Amino acid sequence: MRHVLSRFRPLAFGALAALALAPAAQAACRDPGARTMFAEGGYFQPPAPLKPEAVRFLRADGSVGSLEDYKGKSVMLLFWATWCGGCMVELPAVDALMKDYEGTDLVILPLSIDEAQDPQSARQALLWYRGENPEAPAEHQLTSPVEEMRFLRGAMRWFLDLKGWSHIPANVDYGRALFDEFCQAGTPAHVILNPQGEAVEIFVGAQPWDKPGGRRYLDRLAGKTSAQGAAQ
Repeated sequence: MRHVLSRFRPLAFGALAALALAPAAQAACRDPGARTMFAEGGYFQPPAPLKPEAVRFLRADGSVGSLEDYKGKSVMLLFWATWCGGCMVELPAVDALMKDYEGTDLVILPLSIDEAQDPQSARQALLWYRGENPEAPAEHQLTSPVEEMRFLRGAMRWFLDLKGWSHIPANVDYGRALFDEFCQAGTPAHVILNPQGEAVEIFVGAQPWDKPGGRRYLDRLAGKTSAQGAAQ
């Protein structure tokens, strides 16, 4: 992947000041053709492992996480959005899987790509969130990245709680940095990282992770034996 100077910049105030995120003016995807291909959905295997340049995301607690934190483990990045029908089909199973694979060699890392002023989001969860939370700022009041991030974290947590998905953290891919890094165009999208932090497989579209075939695949990533997987 091409070098990107930085998709993030520090802000001078607030709890996120040290590691605040801000989207770069240009997406990191170097191959528009790949974005078109991924939009069709399916399974993809890069000809060689891809090392991402953008590695940071906004954690549910307001801190900044990094893919570097998971070196030595397999990671499934799950990009989702509140307006994504396929995500709503898949996320109930993912909620259960988050608990099942806790403490294993597999990290399931859901990342919302909702944006505070995204028309798709505004018509869906963020509109509902503002309706239920009168204190939530209107779009024109979100005048800084810090305010946008705070709003998105609150909205995503509210949405997940509304759905009863208590194990899915309200992480946000702010500015869609990682989503763009992997040239993704549709959701849900799943990028599998090896223990070296390199992308080795990509699944686009809702996946039956809770079915036997899906569980066997995840068990392999998690380092579970067949017997351990069957006992779940």
